[in-house]
Amino acid sequence: MRFLIFKPTSHPLLLCIIFSLLWVVTIGNIS
Repeated sequence: MRFLIFKPTSHPLLLCIIFSLLWVVTIGNIS
């Protein structure tokens, strides 16, 4: 788990999920 935090670039899928969640939350707040 620590490697995921220190090396997020090694898990592009994780970054995609995080950005997707942030995007959904942002759109939800605007709407």
